Amino acid sequence: MIQGVLYYRNNGISNLLNKVEDASGTNGFVNSADSIKEYSFDGNGNPTADLNKGYTNILYNYLNLPKQIGTTTEKTKYIYDASGMKLAKVGTENDTSYYAGSFIYKGSSLSYIIHEEGHIEPSEPEKYKYYLKDHPGSVRMVVKTNETGGSIESQKD
Repeated sequence: MIQGVLYYRNNGISNLLNKVEDASGTNGFVNSADSIKEYSFDGNGNPTADLNKGYTNILYNYLNLPKQIGTTTEKTKYIYDASGMKLAKVGTENDTSYYAGSFIYKGSSLSYIIHEEGHIEPSEPEKYKYYLKDHPGSVRMVVKTNETGGSIESQKD
């Protein structure tokens, strides 16, 4: 991150974020909302809206895990067990993903297997995706490998 490019604004009363301004142009943070209040939070500090990502309605369960994330056109629901383990994600078009530990299913088909360094797609067993993370653990780059080498699939500055 380039110093002095992102500007964070709060309401002056709390430390909760109201707005982020980015003077860096098209690199880095995408400022897709221009509002005085781009972020909203509930009483527990959970974000309930993020206008820069288009999330207008985020609801939480008793464990403070997101149970529904909505935009103006779509809604995604999350289902957890009593301990907070994610079991399913249901999209607006009934696009459902099921979670069984490290195994992620789309409908009844195994979609991918998560491991410590990334994930494997069983449909292409010779290909692996590795997540390169920064010190807080955020994924900064995804590297896709195959039998002949590798390539950068996505990168965040």
